[in-house]
Amino acid sequence: MSSYNHGVEESYDAENASVIASIDSGHESVTGGTGSRIKSPAVSRIDVPPRSPAVQMPMPTHYMPFSPWTVVPPATVPKNFFNYELPKTVLSVRDGWQWTSQSGAVVSGLLAAVAAQLLGFFKDDENLSPSGAAGFVIASCYAALFLNIAATIGSFVLIDNLGEVGYRAAKRDAKDELLQVDTIGDYTPAVSKMLVDFGANGIWNGMLYHWLITFYLGILSLIISVLTYVILSESLATQVVMCTIVALTLFPTTFFIFSGLFAKSNHPYNKERSGRAFSSISSSKT
Repeated sequence: MSSYNHGVEESYDAENASVIASIDSGHESVTGGTGSRIKSPAVSRIDVPPRSPAVQMPMPTHYMPFSPWTVVPPATVPKNFFNYELPKTVLSVRDGWQWTSQSGAVVSGLLAAVAAQLLGFFKDDENLSPSGAAGFVIASCYAALFLNIAATIGSFVLIDNLGEVGYRAAKRDAKDELLQVDTIGDYTPAVSKMLVDFGANGIWNGMLYHWLITFYLGILSLIISVLTYVILSESLATQVVMCTIVALTLFPTTFFIFSGLFAKSNHPYNKERSGRAFSSISSSKT
């Protein structure tokens, strides 16, 4: 291999033996000959400025690496829309109303089916007399049927609205428009008002009262139709027993459903505390 390279160099020198180059200023004049090489032109020196020392960028104060693989997150983290969680009290109230609405939908559907069957039975019964009382029984069955259907639909509307409470609360919290329970200690609103404050629809109270009224009237109209039929066709003893049972069933149920609900929403103490809470919030924001 070395002999081959030597031969190539000799042939290259022989071909350039007659080359005479005249180079301008700053270059050398080179004459080639046997055994000689062509020299490269002289290159003037270029002055390069001195290299400035490396400047290290300062590290942010909120990133303190305890090791090359560990980084502490910033002290202030922006609100994340997808990680918002409802307060435990609000979550408990929402879950309770969801279970109530689901159970109410099932009960109203069953009562609507019972009203439809009783309607067919009363219309086919020829023993109902007089005709006015028979018409009242049938009208009560019709009312029970439609009211229970309305209560079933209202239950589904309530369930859908309650399912969006978390989404609406997270959306309002991301915009800093949500009530901050940590900043106030005396905020004790009514149940329905608390759900509205944390994302329920603005017409939540209207939907709730509509569902309760249709649900209760559907049950009441069905009981009235059955009780009227008992009065028209059964003995006196049976009538007295059934009227007593209906009274014991309806009066406590009516009290438990409506009295507590309206008392909480209209209680002056709750109104005063709620007003003071919201006044403190508005003053802190301004």
